[in-house]
Amino acid sequence: MEARAEMEWKARFKSMKNALGWSHDDIAQFMGAENGNSVKSSLARKIPAFAKLAICVFEKSQIRDVDEQAQ
Repeated sequence: MEARAEMEWKARFKSMKNALGWSHDDIAQFMGAENGNSVKSSLARKIPAFAKLAICVFEKSQIRDVDEQAQ
């Protein structure tokens, strides 16, 4: 069950990254990390809590944008 939940977080992160047009190198620059490879290897193990927060904020903003467009 936990592995399935982790795969879902990884899919949601990838969706966010693609929607924003970000690469691993972009994310590394935002975080002050050495390079995109360090970000990629970190995410390959387990999505960190800060990334889960970013995903939730992104998804919430997407929902808000859709709601505003519908009005």
